Amino acid sequence: HARCPGVASLTIAIGKPARPMEFQAIDGKPVRLIILLASPPDKPSDQIQALTHISRLMIVEDFRERIYAATTREEVYELIRNQESPA
Repeated sequence: HARCPGVASLTIAIGKPARPMEFQAIDGKPVRLIILLASPPDKPSDQIQALTHISRLMIVEDFRERIYAATTREEVYELIRNQESPA
């Protein structure tokens, strides 16, 4: 995650490697999902809220398994959209 002067609003990109990747993770497990966040420097709270939301989703085993099993970007989008909490 990064704060970038050229970014107008919070931007999120999600990638799924074709095969799990070694990344020297703390838990020793390979990476199955990559989430990139970029936000404007003057809006750190947007980035913190997004990180919090993503963290809460990823600790739910059922959600994790479903997003890992998703095969299209539409499936990933729908999984995340369906998990959004009401504002």
